[in-house]
Amino acid sequence: MPRVAFVTGGTGFIGSHIVDRLLADGWDEVRCLVRRDPKWLRGKPVVRVTATLDDFARFARAPMFAAGLDDLQRALSDVTHIFHFAALTRAKSWSEFVTANVLAPVGLLECAAGASTRLERAVVASSLAVVGTAVEGVADERAAMQPVSAYGRSKAELERALGTPSDPQSLHGRLPITVVRPPAVYGPRERDIYTYFQAASRGVCAVPIDRRRRLSLLHARDVVAGTMLAAEHRDAGGRTYFLGPPETVGWLDFAREVRSAVAAQLRRPVLTLPVPRPAFRAAGAFVEDIASAFGIFPPFHREKAAEMLDACAACSSALAASEIGYAPQVPITEGVPETLAWYRTRGLV
Repeated sequence: MPRVAFVTGGTGFIGSHIVDRLLADGWDEVRCLVRRDPKWLRGKPVVRVTATLDDFARFARAPMFAAGLDDLQRALSDVTHIFHFAALTRAKSWSEFVTANVLAPVGLLECAAGASTRLERAVVASSLAVVGTAVEGVADERAAMQPVSAYGRSKAELERALGTPSDPQSLHGRLPITVVRPPAVYGPRERDIYTYFQAASRGVCAVPIDRRRRLSLLHARDVVAGTMLAAEHRDAGGRTYFLGPPETVGWLDFAREVRSAVAAQLRRPVLTLPVPRPAFRAAGAFVEDIASAFGIFPPFHREKAAEMLDACAACSSALAASEIGYAPQVPITEGVPETLAWYRTRGLV
């Protein structure tokens, strides 16, 4: 049977890497939700489906009155796999998060449930951010959801909206859904952690003072590898998996690798600046206030500072390893220099 993928977020960071993998693996057709600018999809043999997340959100709110979705239903009618990776990671209001991160994926899956008779798997991206303060140290799938950020809360609401496989009325009960929860993901095309590389290229690596804190920093190649296993493994349906890196690291470990890469590639010295917790919080507030005066919501803000200081930042991928064979391959010693080199070749640092 032909393998036909429908990808949301294909113009973004992780989604574009998933599209590249699908094309490299020879999938019969790759359809991508595209609003206007194809960005990383430009020149690639994909089928563009012109729509927005708002279109699917309208379907979730009132399916009987969601006009104009005939094209979307046709685009989903013979799809075998859905990869939902479109999301807002920052927004000015809770309603924006709900529309993009809860209602849109629910609408997409409801639309697929009514349109496709060939769907084998829908992989839905959640996040480690759903855990929040539920655990200290390293989280696994048993952890409760106590997110500290609006982004984390929106992903937790999405998981709750999917229901459970044991409930035949829920989306999880009606469709072969697998939820993946990546931690912080970096790599070529990423634009949030990029600001850290940018600051380092200018001479400063700021790190919170917390030597005990462990981080899961996952390279894009590893999140794609885990996603493909979740999509294709016969036992992954109805499951939720953390996708972690080969090992957890400390903030100083990450700063050291960034500093080393900048010194090797840019020939510039970098100062590691340990920042006390109160000062780190104050910096998040200061950046947010200054940026908001210009109508910008920056990658680093009050909630991001709180999340970096207080929320669980590391996850175990032992369940994914045992059930679907997930085996991350990219340590930060390899991924950080590769990422910096990509930014450098495009004049971003």
